[in-house]
Amino acid sequence: MLIDTDSIGIAMEHINGSDFYMPNNSIIFCALTTLYTQNSPIDQLTVCEQLQRDGQLDQVGGEIAISGIIGETASSANIIYHCQVVKDKYLKRQIILCCKVTLGEAFDDKNSGDELLAKININTTLLDEEVIKKEDYVSVESIAYDIYNGMNEVNNRENRILGIDTGMPSLNNLIGGFQGGHMIVLAGKPGEGKSACALEFAMTSACNDAPVGIFSLEMPEPRKRRRGLFIFTPRCWDR
Repeated sequence: MLIDTDSIGIAMEHINGSDFYMPNNSIIFCALTTLYTQNSPIDQLTVCEQLQRDGQLDQVGGEIAISGIIGETASSANIIYHCQVVKDKYLKRQIILCCKVTLGEAFDDKNSGDELLAKININTTLLDEEVIKKEDYVSVESIAYDIYNGMNEVNNRENRILGIDTGMPSLNNLIGGFQGGHMIVLAGKPGEGKSACALEFAMTSACNDAPVGIFSLEMPEPRKRRRGLFIFTPRCWDR
């Protein structure tokens, strides 16, 4: 990165300062990213000046250490591969650390098994987020044709359902049915029929051969089953 400014932006997409094992490398990387985000010139002199401003030049070995890194680097052609190696080693260190902590807590009778499992799940989720790659940016030009064709296809249909039928024609015309990748929030005051409406959506989707799962924190299981059945009956049997 010290010999190729463009490689800094590439590296920032894959790693950050905390991924390095050696503190010196982390400090130098942070100095490089600071200069890069400020759109400042990046060379041996400016990097040393940035480290001097941060009070960390002597900590990394001074100007001689920076010069040595530049001399040892032949090319930045394999920058992505090297970033992947750094990230992989970081993840393995984190896994080892989590296992050590979990092992010590497992021998402590004060910790329940449920609590340990919850901590393991949290740590695993955090590590998963470390390896999730950012979505590639796309230009509007590259997707405009597909959007145009999709709109024409909808206009030529008898109905405007793009996904799963909601059971409400007026709502289908507004959102095109329930579609993959969308999250629908149904909100309202207490007693306005949110649960009944959600159950109707679920039952209609199930009747259209769509897989449906219902999870409720406020309605007991028997009542939830009854209300689901009552949606398709002419009268309410529990009254």
